[in-house]
Amino acid sequence: MIYARFKDKKDIEKLRVTPLSDNIRSDQYFYEILVFTGRRSNAGTKSKIQFILSGTNDETNVRTFSDAYRKIFQRGGIDAFIMGVPKSLGLLNYIRIWHDNSGKGSSTSWYLKYIIVRDLRTMENFHFISQQWFAVEKDDGLIERIIPVASEIEKRKFSHVLSKKAYHSISDNHLWFSIFSRPASNKFTRVQRCTCCFVLLFTSMLLNIMYYDLSTEAKSSKKTHGSILSIGPLHITPEQIGIGIMVELLSLIPSLLIVQFFRRIRTRQQISAIYKTLYTIKPFLQISALFFAYCIRTSHEDEEANEYIDDNGIDLNNNEDYLHSIEYDSLYNFQSRKPVNRLNENELANARQYRLKEIQKWSIIREFFIYLTFLTLICIIAYSNRDYNSFLQVHHLRKYFLNSRQINYDYTKISTINEYWKWLENSFVSNLRAQQWYNGDTPRNLNGYINDKSNRIIGWSIMR
Repeated sequence: MIYARFKDKKDIEKLRVTPLSDNIRSDQYFYEILVFTGRRSNAGTKSKIQFILSGTNDETNVRTFSDAYRKIFQRGGIDAFIMGVPKSLGLLNYIRIWHDNSGKGSSTSWYLKYIIVRDLRTMENFHFISQQWFAVEKDDGLIERIIPVASEIEKRKFSHVLSKKAYHSISDNHLWFSIFSRPASNKFTRVQRCTCCFVLLFTSMLLNIMYYDLSTEAKSSKKTHGSILSIGPLHITPEQIGIGIMVELLSLIPSLLIVQFFRRIRTRQQISAIYKTLYTIKPFLQISALFFAYCIRTSHEDEEANEYIDDNGIDLNNNEDYLHSIEYDSLYNFQSRKPVNRLNENELANARQYRLKEIQKWSIIREFFIYLTFLTLICIIAYSNRDYNSFLQVHHLRKYFLNSRQINYDYTKISTINEYWKWLENSFVSNLRAQQWYNGDTPRNLNGYINDKSNRIIGWSIMR
């Protein structure tokens, strides 16, 4: 629950519609850009990403994705931006997008799923499907690509639809997995999902306690009536199957009700003072926002893009909430255009070589620690159960049989065959069985003991 609460706070930080930092006051036409980062390992990036959007009427200058208040382009993230241009670009043709490889380590690479550009005047959506790495060390090693606008056939392509549906099914519809992979834009929070999981778990435990006596009777009756299924030591009776079905049905109903309750609940949002500021500065934005809100409400061309906006709890029929979602003072920023930073072929080759060496270095370090951990576990397993007395036992027996404590018949000083036979007959053989005590008494109840009267031989004595 603590983890879920912490991640919910992090998700709130991601729910921003960010105006591009290079928007200027003369821009009168706006586009909404949704960027979907993949969920592969190290898919997120900290590099600076720039792009050029081209249409039939015009193309943009080099624009930069940036946000000074939150991290963008994280793994599995959806980032929304508002781009202003002087006039309409017409029907979009392609987007040229790249990054400057300025991140550190694995944060240099970026896996782009796709981009959705929405014309906020006509409410037309343009899809740019990538599904490729922007990384010097992966695939073809390119960090700059031209992505054409996707046709209807490409949008309905099996691989694209499968990846979207599979991700949505696991990250949102699966109750347990969604605690860790919930989309940030979904209003069904992680804490609420965790609550539903606990309700399901505790309800199942309570019902199993209620039916415990019946389950015990079923186990006792299987000896007389036989079991319907036997797999080794596992025996299942008809009563146990019935109890299992009953418990699942009774625990599923309250869980489904609570899940639907949380999915349908709406959060109240207060009207921000930003709306009042925008109302006094840009009256035409309110009229446009009303029109945009109505069109967005009635447009269902892209389910995932609509879900990102609708699930933020923004009532798109109200222009106040739409403007409230933009947390800057206005759609414009009074900053100069940022310089273009694109790597040439030599810089790209050097970056690729440096990155490959860095990957190799960390691979060697990782392998070293794996082997060190493996060796540590082997030593722990091999020596943790050894007793110090075992060393003393071996040391005592070695001195006793080798007779190294006496001058005569010392095995360690044998140099001839005759000396070996003397040691064998006069020392070793006599010590294999308990002999008379020092006072000449016969040893009693010492059958199988050696001559030290404290250690016993298990089995036969064998010399190799």
